[in-house]
Amino acid sequence: MVSQFRAEAMMGVYQFRESGRYWKGNSPTVCVGLHSKVSAVIDNDEMKALFGGYVVYESGGGGEYIGVWGGRNASRLRRLLRERGAALHLVPGSPPDLRVKVIAVSNNRTETFPKSA
Repeated sequence: MVSQFRAEAMMGVYQFRESGRYWKGNSPTVCVGLHSKVSAVIDNDEMKALFGGYVVYESGGGGEYIGVWGGRNASRLRRLLRERGAALHLVPGSPPDLRVKVIAVSNNRTETFPKSA
């Protein structure tokens, strides 16, 4: 587990419905935050263990975001971040020019899968 985190400023957490371009079936709810801020509270291995996977997005401006999919997981992620001291600001919608970079599909798998072109 990552040590306790005291937020000096608000952590922006984006929540949106993903379009069907990366997902089969229904468009899931996705919740992401800046990778550097989220990983200061929850590292990638713990994200994978707690949520059964994670998704990493990159924006056109060079920012990298990490988060989870599914309404329940989104709620759990926000709760866990707050419990560990992060002050959250929920932003409806996605960061500009967002595209999937990596999806860790399952906690039962040890590798992550980059998005295929």
